[in-house]
Amino acid sequence: MSGVVERAGARKFPVRGDLAYFSTPLTAKLGNVDSRNLTCAVVLATLDRLKIQHAEGVAYLRRSEVRDLRRAWFGSKGTRVRPAGKGTMVFKLFDGFIRMDFDAPHTWEEAGGLPDPGYVRLIVRGIGQ
Repeated sequence: MSGVVERAGARKFPVRGDLAYFSTPLTAKLGNVDSRNLTCAVVLATLDRLKIQHAEGVAYLRRSEVRDLRRAWFGSKGTRVRPAGKGTMVFKLFDGFIRMDFDAPHTWEEAGGLPDPGYVRLIVRGIGQ
């Protein structure tokens, strides 16, 4: 169960390696909104409204920005559940999925001072894409 915080392991997430797949019943427990209630169009409209650059449903964001997006989409509950290091989160949507590939965050020792933020590749895909 590498890459997912230990708190998440206590909830018996179905984890395969560094991939944490959040099934639809579990998504509702993580937040206030079930991911099946979201569509790809709503997710992409949120990115446009927040002026987040994306090309063909792929955006590169900081970890904090992804946390804020998850809070906007699913509610405040469960925003601390994320890969502690490098890892992936997948959320099933009504007509597709959201995949978040997390890079390992930098530490103070690696940076020799204030570390750079960790980055995330956010992918939004519909069923036919």
